Amino acid sequence: MEYLQTIQKIFQDQLFSVPDYQRGYAWEKRNWQDLWDDVDLLEKGQEHYTGTLVIHPASDKPFSDDNGDEFIQYDIVDGQQRLTTLSILIIEMIRQFETLGVINAAALRSRYIATTKNGVPVPKLKLNRDTNDYYRKCIIAIEGDISVMPKIFSERRLREAKFFFRECFEAKKLELGDGFAQWLDETRAKIVSQMKLTVYLVPKESDVGVIFEVMNNRGKPLTEMEKVKNYLLFICAKLSECGGHELATEINSAWKYIYETLMENDVFDSEDNLLRFNWIIMQNYKPNEWKGCNSVKEVLSLKEYRGNYETLRDKIRIYVDFLRKSCKAFCDIIAPDRDKAFDSFNNSKSKKAIIEYSQKLVRLNTTAAFVPLLISLRLKSNNPKEYLDILKICEIYAFRVFAIMQKRTNAGQSAMYRGAYQYFNGEWNYDDVSAEIKWYLTHFCNNGTYEREVDAIGDWYNWKGIKYLLFEYETYLAAGANVHLDWKTFQKKDKKDTIEHILPQTPDKQYWLDRWSQEDIDEVTHDLGNLVVTLDNSSYGNKGFDEKKGMPGVGRCYANSALFSEKELCQFDDWTRSNLEIRHDKIGNWMKSRWFIEDYCSDKNTDDDEDDFGGDI
Repeated sequence: MEYLQTIQKIFQDQLFSVPDYQRGYAWEKRNWQDLWDDVDLLEKGQEHYTGTLVIHPASDKPFSDDNGDEFIQYDIVDGQQRLTTLSILIIEMIRQFETLGVINAAALRSRYIATTKNGVPVPKLKLNRDTNDYYRKCIIAIEGDISVMPKIFSERRLREAKFFFRECFEAKKLELGDGFAQWLDETRAKIVSQMKLTVYLVPKESDVGVIFEVMNNRGKPLTEMEKVKNYLLFICAKLSECGGHELATEINSAWKYIYETLMENDVFDSEDNLLRFNWIIMQNYKPNEWKGCNSVKEVLSLKEYRGNYETLRDKIRIYVDFLRKSCKAFCDIIAPDRDKAFDSFNNSKSKKAIIEYSQKLVRLNTTAAFVPLLISLRLKSNNPKEYLDILKICEIYAFRVFAIMQKRTNAGQSAMYRGAYQYFNGEWNYDDVSAEIKWYLTHFCNNGTYEREVDAIGDWYNWKGIKYLLFEYETYLAAGANVHLDWKTFQKKDKKDTIEHILPQTPDKQYWLDRWSQEDIDEVTHDLGNLVVTLDNSSYGNKGFDEKKGMPGVGRCYANSALFSEKELCQFDDWTRSNLEIRHDKIGNWMKSRWFIEDYCSDKNTDDDEDDFGGDI
């Protein structure tokens, strides 16, 4: 075999497949741009080294097409990203030739994209099972429909690559005008004749795994989820006599479902968190002992199960099935506002409240401590009432411990993870889980401490939980009516635009000078009683309270606001320190009721991991 091959030689008498244990397509714009620049800047007659292609024979028998041409079949060990991208570049180039009609585009397609067998196109490059169907139908097909929306991340990358090169060609066409056809033919010659890959053949199957492991550590890092899939599929190849092929089909199906579900819920970047939380529930609840794919390798090891591969196969099947089931529960927790969230609770009266409290937990940005526990509850019992009860306790925990007390988000985390593991494995029941959370909650923030924090006059404006608190207060005042405040918009906007200081930060109007001392201004300007959500803070400025309060039907004022919190201020005739403190006490009393939980006492042994007692931020 020639070690340095042109693109023309590579596709001349060879067919390539990306094994299922390989990652999906992952190149992005910077990679496509580099390749495009390499081609565009290449001088005529100049060779360009394009990269490395490592391959392994996939079959002893050559493939014969309708013309009687024979092709040697190879699996790609390394280089699939580059070869896939080159195929997309070439198909977009062919598309331009088809439009111009100046060259036999069908011959180019047959030479570089697909031959035929019994009249059916056979692609010269076959991707792994996750993305091959999309690649065939939407990327390289003669009438490829790129309007079809991708379902997983690698499909989206394929679609984006196709659009990228299409736009590059269209830009050149616009730039060169009548000279485009000549440029296109010169570009064809560059791609197929001047660009070369170094091709290495791995003859022994036993060497493929070692080389693949080395390749995994090069280029763009694989996610832990991708590594686990690749490892499990690699094991399947070794279990060929013990149902390995069938197991590989199950693994591919599970990962396809996982990737599609993550993509559908717009949480694709959370795939490694899903993997970690799944492991905590099923195998080991100690987060500091999680080592990604290596943890899976240690437990599901060929070496450990030598001579007992049937047991290994069954353990892998159980692990994969649980990971698949965990995915839906995981997505419901971190994306509860999606249409299909918590659909297993469709017949439950609790579903609406479950979605609402799940949204609250997301808004507090502290879901990580509770996700394994909530997944465990969902998969073990799927009891909506118990799930909602625990969810409410978790929200109180998040508000009081993480927001009010400003403890690190690992405070009590190991206890939560241990509870998830023990509940799922039948060592704990619902009462045990509930008691554990309540104990840690009141350990970190008992009612006396909580009430003192709530009553304190001080700087609430710069407290990290102020938006959540004021949003919840607005919801409370709405009493089931429509809240004219979108959380996502509210969260993204700057506080200065969404939180109004009733007593302005610069109270230079005569109204304020007549009523407020500088000492009081310095002490309570940022206090809770002086803060209210608003849709347009710029309209208030430093006006006096009489102007801000206004009158119904007359201009922008509290009286005409769509927000209940602003309307509530109309009960005050004036804005003095005493009225500010009255409002603080009113909100504070509501907070004590809203996030109340009875102090939980027990003789619990507190000999836990350090992170259970995480300090202040």
